[in-house]
Amino acid sequence: MWGRYNFEVNWDAATFLKAFGFGVEVDECDTLLDRWIKFLGLCVDIGLNKPLVTVNLKSFLDTKDLQELYRQAFFHGIQLVLIESWRDERQFLSERKIRIDQHLLDG
Repeated sequence: MWGRYNFEVNWDAATFLKAFGFGVEVDECDTLLDRWIKFLGLCVDIGLNKPLVTVNLKSFLDTKDLQELYRQAFFHGIQLVLIESWRDERQFLSERKIRIDQHLLDG
């Protein structure tokens, strides 16, 4: 072989992570709350500066778990928007509720 070959390693971060199989580990033994706390940590690591939007998350968390989720989100400075299809009578610190009824959506 008489040719000259050069290799440069000018990969962007996405290519580098994909090449080496980087991913998020999920432990099947973790509870939903544990997974959410790890997800919030990932959001902090990637520098997320937008709110996280969920649908019917309160249906899957009890009061204690929801308080812990709020505490972790507040600690990390992450805004949460929880869209629920039912009226939740529980009131938490740092929570603001807005109700949109079906008559607003009828046009």
